[in-house]
Amino acid sequence: MSGAELDGAGGSGTGGPQDSSSTSSSGIKTGRGGGRGRGRGRGSGGKHSTGSGSDNDSSNDSSSSRGGSFRGGRGRGSSRGGSSGRPASSSSSSGTAGGKALHPAQITAAIRDCSTAEQLVALIQQYVGGMNVINLTAAITQLSRLRCRQRQPYTACLEHYMQLGTPDSARGLANVVYSLCKAPADIRQEHQAVLQQQLLPAFIRALPEAEPQNISNVLYGMAFSGQQLQGHQMQQLMAAFADVRQQAKPQEVSNTLWAVATMGQQVPAAQLQQLLTAFVGVLQHAVPQDFSNTLWAVATMGQQMPAAQLQQILDAFVGRLQQATPQNMSNTLWAVATMGQQVHARIWQQLLDAFVGRLQQATPQNMSNTLWAVATMGQQVHARIWQQLLDAFVGKLQQATPQDVSITIWAGATLGQQVPPEQLQQLLDAIVGRLQQAIPQDVSNTLWAVASMGLQVSAEQRMQLLIAFVGMRHQAKPQGVSNTLWAVATMGQQVQPSQLQQLLTAFVGMLQQADPQSISNTLWAVATMGQQVPAAQLQQLLDALIGMLQQSVPQEFSNTLWAVATMGQQVSTQQLQQLTGALADTLQQASPQTVANTLWACAQLQFLPQRLLAAPRLAGLLQAGTPQHLSNAAWACGQLGHRDEQLIGLMLTEVQQRLTSGSSSSNTQALCNTCWAVAVLDLQQHAAQVLQMAQACSSMWSSTTAEEKQQLWQVHTWLLDFQLAGAQGLQGSLTEQQLQQLVSVPWFEWAKLQGAEQKQQQYLVRLFEQAGVLSPAAA
Repeated sequence: MSGAELDGAGGSGTGGPQDSSSTSSSGIKTGRGGGRGRGRGRGSGGKHSTGSGSDNDSSNDSSSSRGGSFRGGRGRGSSRGGSSGRPASSSSSSGTAGGKALHPAQITAAIRDCSTAEQLVALIQQYVGGMNVINLTAAITQLSRLRCRQRQPYTACLEHYMQLGTPDSARGLANVVYSLCKAPADIRQEHQAVLQQQLLPAFIRALPEAEPQNISNVLYGMAFSGQQLQGHQMQQLMAAFADVRQQAKPQEVSNTLWAVATMGQQVPAAQLQQLLTAFVGVLQHAVPQDFSNTLWAVATMGQQMPAAQLQQILDAFVGRLQQATPQNMSNTLWAVATMGQQVHARIWQQLLDAFVGRLQQATPQNMSNTLWAVATMGQQVHARIWQQLLDAFVGKLQQATPQDVSITIWAGATLGQQVPPEQLQQLLDAIVGRLQQAIPQDVSNTLWAVASMGLQVSAEQRMQLLIAFVGMRHQAKPQGVSNTLWAVATMGQQVQPSQLQQLLTAFVGMLQQADPQSISNTLWAVATMGQQVPAAQLQQLLDALIGMLQQSVPQEFSNTLWAVATMGQQVSTQQLQQLTGALADTLQQASPQTVANTLWACAQLQFLPQRLLAAPRLAGLLQAGTPQHLSNAAWACGQLGHRDEQLIGLMLTEVQQRLTSGSSSSNTQALCNTCWAVAVLDLQQHAAQVLQMAQACSSMWSSTTAEEKQQLWQVHTWLLDFQLAGAQGLQGSLTEQQLQQLVSVPWFEWAKLQGAEQKQQQYLVRLFEQAGVLSPAAA
């Protein structure tokens, strides 16, 4: 056979995946590597209001969820304390034996005046027995606010509160629930049963009198403390909030949505639209965090919002950028990218410029999320801005997680940017040094990005990353396994057979979650590394891909066929018919390269793809390809004996015209493949064109390989045998010396002599002598 050189087009990213070209060690360039970097939204903490005034809640607590590849964070809770419930009787007073009696209103005032936990604990110990519901609500709220870590005051107040039968208002109950949720974890755990089984049901019963803030605080508190609500409880709370949404402030709407998203639950589409409409109606009163938390919540729930509302929110947010934090900006960009909604480039640029202006205050996660969002939406980033972001990120590497690092490298590759070698080494050192904290996606994204950018990684670090990934393969997703194999193959490296088998077994075990790209990339990678897939696993992979033909794109069919042909493995005729038939049905989405590679693979597998060859679009599609694509297709037709005079004539003329016009470079392989196909298919009417193309080979003779000379020998004998184009064969097109070298060398014999120069020379001398074209002495 002729050594047909194939090249692969880079695919297109869809949402997260980014496709990339790669070149195999055998000179065959094909395949798509998909690295889906996933950003993490993180709501941000804020104000906690009390009574008539407010103070800043400076807690930096945040929750983290990596299963969805984002980190949930902090919303903003607010509660009005101390003035709720029933008015106290003017004649009542409270106190303890031996202590000065105080009026309930005085106790509440004293509680609020406490500035330390010690003062508050002493006050509770003295007066708890005589406190009413309002006093107890204020006390529990203040204990939480002052971060009191003593259990006894909480227990005393809560027990007395429950003894009173919780005849409190919705506001008071909301404050108690919220405060317990914000209490230290051990204290909250101690009172978990009371919270879930008594206080929460009591609040739900009081919903008819609840205000938006009360409902929002309960939801926020439960979400903040990592607790869950039962489905019917969530429905009741959300229905009640929707009923009073017209009275809600922006913070209350955003906190409510944030809480639902943080608990991993959903807001029904109709209710979500009601809440978004209410939020848009009070935009003038919103602060930047309200915007970012609202968008973060909608994105985290996997929902979208009407384009007009999104534009209103973004315009309002941009108008308040001076008050926004880097996290607000980062979350907003992350949310828009996660929703996949189109936003005017002006908005992106304003947000990005503002973020870059606050890099000193940004965290590594803020930076990586921002880069993830910009890359995911396919936005352009000036090299100067990319370098500013990269410099700032590297400067804070000590605070970065493996996920932050991998997403940053992934974004650079996706944006087509470069990472200077010194900074790349710093990033790799950081992630390799924290592999114990990494998840599979961090490792696979890093390998994919480095391979996509064509960067050099030391053998030691590459091996460390690969070993780490193999060790966590059971927690990986199919795309992670596929991307890892793709990256190693693209870097021209090998996976040990035992490691390959472990990864393939893991991948086959998760085929139910795999997409067509992951399957085709996995096969491509194994073939590119010169290895094979065990027959049983190969059949499972092919069956899975064929079961998803409707969701596949042409390049996935082409890469799969190329891989199987390259590995020299068996595929049933039915499977070949299904794959090539699917390509024929989707030719309008295919590239010339995809079709040429498919025909090459079919020729290697000795399968005639009749539906594909009969497709009306085929000729026009190939005509738009490069000379290499055209010649590969012609070579395949020759191998398969497909004598389509019109198709071959079109490809021959196209290659010749480009050669004559100089509009495209043609190599000897393209010329020889095309001439050889015309000869073996005996298309005698094109003999003159073949002579002209052979003459072009004469001027590039130094780059002509043994296989190509064998092709030209067959062309020479065809011209002589049928007395075509002057009946002199290639004499006149090639020099005498070149012609003497066109001895037909059987490929299977020549292959045995590779690397033995002396034996090759002796072998050629003998053949030349037998052919009568060159004497042994001259040889």
